[in-house]
Order: sequence, then structure tokens, then C-alpha cells
Amino acid sequence: IFMYLQQRITDLERKIPHSSQSAQEQVLGLYGEMSTNVRSVTDRNGRPLDLRSRVRYLEKKLAGATNWVRDPHFWSKTIPNKCKNLTCIGNKGCMEDFSIAEHWICFDKVKAPCVVYDFGIRREPEFGKYFATVEGCEVHAFDPTPISTSWIDKSGLKDLPNYHFHTYGAGGHNGKLRLFEYNWQQHSIVRPAPYRLPGVKPGGGPNGLIYPEPASIYLDVKPLHVIMEELGHKEITILKLDVEGSEYLFLEAMFDAMGCPPFQQLSIEWHHFELDDTYGSAPRINVLANLLADCGVQQVWTRDYFRAGAEIKGGGIVDYSYTYATFMKTS
Repeated sequence: IFMYLQQRITDLERKIPHSSQSAQEQVLGLYGEMSTNVRSVTDRNGRPLDLRSRVRYLEKKLAGATNWVRDPHFWSKTIPNKCKNLTCIGNKGCMEDFSIAEHWICFDKVKAPCVVYDFGIRREPEFGKYFATVEGCEVHAFDPTPISTSWIDKSGLKDLPNYHFHTYGAGGHNGKLRLFEYNWQQHSIVRPAPYRLPGVKPGGGPNGLIYPEPASIYLDVKPLHVIMEELGHKEITILKLDVEGSEYLFLEAMFDAMGCPPFQQLSIEWHHFELDDTYGSAPRINVLANLLADCGVQQVWTRDYFRAGAEIKGGGIVDYSYTYATFMKTS
């Protein structure tokens, strides 16, 4: 499809002067021929990008996705000396452990008035609760999963005047999203394929146990630009994302609809990513890390990635990697 679009664009540019508004309209109209599953690309004010900006944006995405970049390990590197007060906030404490690492925040410029978006709560709201009670921020927490929505009324958090819970989650569109059950009573966007464990015979024939497809549920999600418009926010002080794989489409939709991100900091857990065979790099993260850096949002903290197999996940999701990172607007 990209080769087709490139040829059509080239044909139009030969026929019509580049500065012509008609040329711009015809080129941009080509995107209407693509599947409706592809989001339109606009600036933060909802205006379509011009041709030059669209092509450059496509170049950045394609280069990152194929690791056609200067440094394929850019996603795992941090910018030193950008934060003097980098502190871990987590419900289980701050541990450089194989699976316990939590979210780190730069407190150099965090002070009220501040706005915090906390995506992915489960029954562990300590991140947002801290910023509401200690820092005095306006906190909005988001989680549509049953384990959160059935618990929030008993938590006492609704008694806090500046803590607001929303029963929808992070998505790439405004509507329903199919999520699948997985460990710790959570739901993930990942749809794992059935597989067999060698040597486990009961229920799976001579070659091992076959894990069936997990149960699924359709839950409400919204993209960032829709949420901010509904809540009346222009800027976010801190955005925390711990959404079991939905972070990719959520951030992708943010770039498509808003251009550069509207937050000062991003604290994120990257889920379920794979490494390429050429560099041992993570192209999916490289795309987003490069786009963030182009907007002056640099990675100031990360930890070594870790892998989770069937012995940790209990079956279904195997051989994926995970890590945590903090990005901060530095320019």
C-alpha cells in the first residue's frame, strides 16, 4: 500500500506544482482510499498535516519499525544528568528486582497545580494516591477491568476531592476493545496462540498439554486526545501507563492525533515486546522512543528488560520481554 501511495503522490507532483493547494488536497485524499482501520493524521488542533509533514512522519515510523536508524539500541539508552531528583513510587517499593521494578518520576519541577493521569490501577492505586494526597495534584485514574471497577467503591479513594476514577481505559480509538484474561486477574490486548508444553501429557495427548484460548471481554477505551478534551485539560504533568500491552496503540493514536505529546513526563511499563534477530533490539519501542525524542521528550531512566516464560505467566503468554522507562520533556 505504501508503494502504491508513493507512486500516486509522485504522479500528482509531476502534474501539479508542489505549492498548489489542489495538489495538497488530492494527495491527502489518497489516504481516504485506505482501510478505515488506519487512523487519520492531524496536528493538535485537528487539522490534517500537509504533504511534507505526512511524508516525514511516515519516514520516522518506517525507519523505527525496521531499525533503519543511527542507533538500533536507542530505545534502551538514557540521557544523563537531566534530572536531579529521580524517585521511585510504587505499591511494592522500589526494587531493582527481576519483576518488581516500579515507576520512577523526576520531581525537579513537580508541584501543585499539577495534573496526573494514572492508567492501569487493578487494586494498587498507590501511584495516583500519592500524587493526590502528598503533592496535591489533580489525579485521574483509568481502569475498565472488572477487578478495578468492583473494588473502587470500597477503596475510599472516591472520598478524596482531587482523585477521580474513570471506568474506561487507554485505547487507540473511542469505543470497545477486546481484551483477554491473563495472570493476576488482569486483562491484556495480547491474544496468545494455543501451545503445548513438552512432557505434560494429561489433557493434551502424547506431546503435551494444549492451552486453550483465554476468555475475553469487551471494555470501554478512549484515546488521549478525546480524554483530554472531555476533561478540559490542555497539558498533563505526569502520564503513567501500565496497561498490559495497550500502551503501543494508545501512544500511536496520540502521535497521529496530536503530534508531539501533551505531557511533561511519561512513566511506562513496556509489555510483550519482541527483539529482532539482527540487533537484539526492540523496533516497536524504537519507533515511539524516536518520535518522543524528536519532540524533546527524552528517556531519563530505564531498567534492563526481562523475559517471562510459561513458568512465570502460568501458560498462554510466553517468551515476551518487559521493561520500565521514564521519559521527560527536556526542551
